[in-house]
Amino acid sequence: MSFTQIITVDGADDGTLHTLLAKWDAEQAGVAPGYRGSRVLSDDAHGRHIIEVDFSSEEEAQRNNGRAATREWAEQLHQVITGQPVYTDLREVCSTYER
Repeated sequence: MSFTQIITVDGADDGTLHTLLAKWDAEQAGVAPGYRGSRVLSDDAHGRHIIEVDFSSEEEAQRNNGRAATREWAEQLHQVITGQPVYTDLREVCSTYER
């Protein structure tokens, strides 16, 4: 089963997050350990965004967390949000998505 890291952020706009995530995907797909893709969800009622990043396993996600490119991306994220991001790690139990 896959592994998902959730990053909850406040204060960023849709376009900025889309650009930041699209750049990561273009540069890191096939390079970042176990990276399978990501998406941004908007909670307009609360001015918050949820960033979902999927990995093939928890171990691969942890390897990715230790990379310089990942730390650089996190620094860029901090520049476009207010407050601190909240990180949540989730292991998949089941899915109805087509794979």
